[in-house]
Amino acid sequence: MICIVIFIVMYIMIVSLMFQILVALKHLHSKSIVHCDLKPENVLLSSETPFPQVKLCDFGFARIIGEKSFRRSVVGTPAYLAPEVLKSKGYNRSLDMWSVGVIIYVR
Repeated sequence: MICIVIFIVMYIMIVSLMFQILVALKHLHSKSIVHCDLKPENVLLSSETPFPQVKLCDFGFARIIGEKSFRRSVVGTPAYLAPEVLKSKGYNRSLDMWSVGVIIYVR
């Protein structure tokens, strides 16, 4: 029974953290900003409470990319990059969404 409760609490924590990351990305993308290097190391937690506030950091590779624009320069951490970036096929805001998927998978 305790294992189930711990699992449920951990699941709720993960969903809360991922939701906050997605809200932050939605805000960035609404301003045409793409992070380009989203990975666990660039996601900070404001406190050690069970439900901390998420803050994104390290905008060194961030780019302004219009809604229908594409970039071809390879930026970011290879393990979290979308296939189209690695193949130099061009990328847009979806680059950050791929990185979110990788973060969910590895954590």
